[in-house]
Amino acid sequence: MRLLTAFAMTARRPAAPAAAAVLLALALGAAASALPPPPPAGEVVHDTFFGTAVADPWRHLERSTDPGVAAWMQESSQRTRARLDALPGRAELLRRIGEIESAAPERVFSVERLPGERYFYIKRTPADNGVRVYRWDVRRGQERMVIDLDPWVVETGRSHAFSFFSVSPHGRHLAYGLTEGGSEAATMRVMDAATRADLIAPIDRVDLDSGESGDTGIGWLPDESGFFFNRLAPGSEQRPAAERYQWSQVFLRRIGDPDSARVPVFGGPTMPGVRMEASDVPVAFVPSLESLALGLVVHGTQREFSLYSTRLADVVAGRAVWRRVFGPGDKVTGMSLRREQLFLLTHADAPRFKVTKTSLTRPDVAGAITVYAPERGILATIASASDALYLKVREGTASRLLRIAHVPGAKVEEVALPGPGGFEMINPDGRIAGVLIRFEGWNRAFQYFRYDPRRGKWINDGLQPRGPYDTPEDIEVVETQVRSHDGVLVPLSIVQRKGLAMDGGNPVLLQGYGAYAATDEPAFDPAQLAWLRHGGINAICHVRGGGVHGREWYEAGRGATKPNTWKDGIACAEHLIAAGYTRPERLAIYGGSAGGIFAGRAITERPDLFAAAVIQVGALDMVRSETTATGSQNTAEFGTVKDESGFRALLAMSAYHHVEDGRKYPAVLFIHGVNDARVDVWHSLKMAARLQAAGAGLAGARPALLRLDYDAGHGAGSTREQHWQELADMWSFILWQTGDPGFQP
Repeated sequence: MRLLTAFAMTARRPAAPAAAAVLLALALGAAASALPPPPPAGEVVHDTFFGTAVADPWRHLERSTDPGVAAWMQESSQRTRARLDALPGRAELLRRIGEIESAAPERVFSVERLPGERYFYIKRTPADNGVRVYRWDVRRGQERMVIDLDPWVVETGRSHAFSFFSVSPHGRHLAYGLTEGGSEAATMRVMDAATRADLIAPIDRVDLDSGESGDTGIGWLPDESGFFFNRLAPGSEQRPAAERYQWSQVFLRRIGDPDSARVPVFGGPTMPGVRMEASDVPVAFVPSLESLALGLVVHGTQREFSLYSTRLADVVAGRAVWRRVFGPGDKVTGMSLRREQLFLLTHADAPRFKVTKTSLTRPDVAGAITVYAPERGILATIASASDALYLKVREGTASRLLRIAHVPGAKVEEVALPGPGGFEMINPDGRIAGVLIRFEGWNRAFQYFRYDPRRGKWINDGLQPRGPYDTPEDIEVVETQVRSHDGVLVPLSIVQRKGLAMDGGNPVLLQGYGAYAATDEPAFDPAQLAWLRHGGINAICHVRGGGVHGREWYEAGRGATKPNTWKDGIACAEHLIAAGYTRPERLAIYGGSAGGIFAGRAITERPDLFAAAVIQVGALDMVRSETTATGSQNTAEFGTVKDESGFRALLAMSAYHHVEDGRKYPAVLFIHGVNDARVDVWHSLKMAARLQAAGAGLAGARPALLRLDYDAGHGAGSTREQHWQELADMWSFILWQTGDPGFQP
């Protein structure tokens, strides 16, 4: 999870009345300077793994619905709220964030592009706390709202979010998933895009997440008469957490058929020809070669996946026998299709990755032809349009776009980007020439550009209007490399206001992630200006475990090599101090989700380097992570306690188990949505309790604070108001703990 990216889309939700906030502050005012209350006592649990005893003094906090635990959570959160609200500069900082964010005409996300320059997308205007779905015909100049979530908010009184939406091939139908209160338990609906009439009864247990790529897990039939979708097993919500997402299956739903006509067509433990584990996730779709159906199996968080094929007619008739095209051993992490041609992104004998080509009707992955292998940089993404295969090549944090025309003997040509920055290819479509990209930089907010290969130029249709704060001229970027503990050079991106003195007096927020081969691409949320123009600096450390330098970089921060992730962060912190950007009492660190390992272990290994830490929905007790709903899916990334090497790796990366009594740690703000389905809230509860027990906050200094949101989850579904409040709390906390005079209570 990356800090300060555009936040997830949700429904409109009324903001809390100002009077209520004042009353809460008055009621808790006396607690503003008090220490956090001690958590309820529990019995210390000892587990033994391969001869090593592991103490867990706060195991009982995993039962977050227990009355005693729930009461402590509420009181801790209220005291944190009072402390943060009492910081003198917070109100003005929040006002400034709102002013900057509201100045943008609108923000457009999750774009789907159809032939004829038609778009579907999610949009938020300055007047909206939530979002709506729109369709826009560029040639006709027509925009029309398709879905408004306000009725659900009015009916339930809770915030709602789109977890996914998917448009049928010709734009006739729209499938979308709704969640409540930050939960990821989605209910799917399907509507006629023209009349907005519901076409089927709502379907529950469709827990999909589309993300910006547009990959929703919904596979439409070519004639738009039905679709494939993934659904969790019956009774999954009553299962033990570790089994909740196991054995999901793909169903075919025909519009107009009765609900009872749904039948599983792919996945599950008994599907002919399909090899799956319980935690694998199957999806199905129809390629441009419409006589076939393809099934894709995602193996937990492993980047390598499996592909199966069968005749579409057999699927529809309920007699499909699937055959495997490739599996994880073929090291394929991406693919794209053009008629019978299957393009594969693979790292088989290619640490920089390469793209190969084989036939979809007679596949031979082992004998596939190499289309392109980069001599420098990392091949990150491939996308086939009607005219050419487009390739994204990353060189550090910079990216290039290459093009190979679909004609015999075509050479690789570079397509100059609209400017300096990074990009993501959005929802590529083999029926459309060129590509649509989301383009942005470290000091430039995103815009959408489509490449017209006939004219050889980029076109900005105005899909995302430019706001007054989107390209600040007073913000600069410094790209450097830092030598880590073992001599490896680690990229570091530094974003700051021009002209800052390098006298060690600047508040710096060091950010890192380092998991799943994810790369922190250049990105800019204009709200950052509230921090940057206050003198703050953002430093993004591209640590091992991420993908900035390809497969080898990822493997060097995964499982047993995970310590490189936080040691790279420590090296970046030392560089920022030595180079005069800051000093330890002005330095803070941030980590979110799997980045909780990065931040949590950095402060437990070198607490002397940091004044503060913000850990958001952080993974902090890795020894117990396997007991959660997503735990089994993450064993490929982090390890399992079921084998000794995996246990040793998990214990080493578990910040909770490295807190020592009496040691002076930075102040920590734990931010967590109580409804988080990916990283359970007890990670933050246990770590906060352990720090408090170790002496954090004694004499009122360097507290460990819990900021809990009972109407949020892992981040998806946060409203605009929630986003603003979160940023104001985070930056106010850091400025308080790094000694800014305007933020001292």
